[in-house]
Amino acid sequence: EDSIRGIANATHDMQTPPSMEPLPSIKTRQEQAKELKEEGNKKFAKKLYDEAILLYSESIELDSSVSIYFSNRARCYKMMKKWKEACTDCQAAIEKDDKNIKSLVIYGECLINIGRETRNNE
Repeated sequence: EDSIRGIANATHDMQTPPSMEPLPSIKTRQEQAKELKEEGNKKFAKKLYDEAILLYSESIELDSSVSIYFSNRARCYKMMKKWKEACTDCQAAIEKDDKNIKSLVIYGECLINIGRETRNNE
């Protein structure tokens, strides 16, 4: 009986190991890309177009299948009057999703402005 009490007391005195914190979840490339796009949207709202372009570019590097990443970057190029870059991104966006209205509209605007610049330089 004394030996049982001794074991019970010994186990009671033992410290339990600290609980393991759950490991942080590993984000997929798609989740990372979406977060970068959202950060880009915040930069765009602040008219920080160069910074937004970098974030959208990172999104595209992580997941180039998403049309919106290209159209968002095209929107930045449009605001900076970089018509050719905007056209290129719109074409990529439209290839991925031909129902991406934003890309279709920006593409049209870019073509009009490229035409104007061409006529003005003649």
